[in-house]
Amino acid sequence: MKAGALDCLPKPFNEQYLLDRVHRAVELDAETYQRKVRQNDIAARISSLSKREREVFDGIVAGKTTQEIATSLELSKKTVDSHRASLMVKMRASSVVELVCSAMEARSPAPQRV
Repeated sequence: MKAGALDCLPKPFNEQYLLDRVHRAVELDAETYQRKVRQNDIAARISSLSKREREVFDGIVAGKTTQEIATSLELSKKTVDSHRASLMVKMRASSVVELVCSAMEARSPAPQRV
């Protein structure tokens, strides 16, 4: 639909149907807004990472082990662990799963309207 229209109303329209559709449109707008706020927050956290932390972050999100990241970046495993600990704090993630979920959420497109 054009210009963000959510639905078409058949004529003659039912008042309850109209109210239901308006309510749903408001709900969708609130959900979209909250999702965008969260994505912006995650993007700000990612941009706060140093270049090396970002490289380690990208490796983690790609599913690489610490040793694989260390080898690809030509660093020691201990250095990668240090960057990893630092980026986990900056990203406010308590686990790798939470970190990866945040990365996926930051990259996901806006939800489709229903």
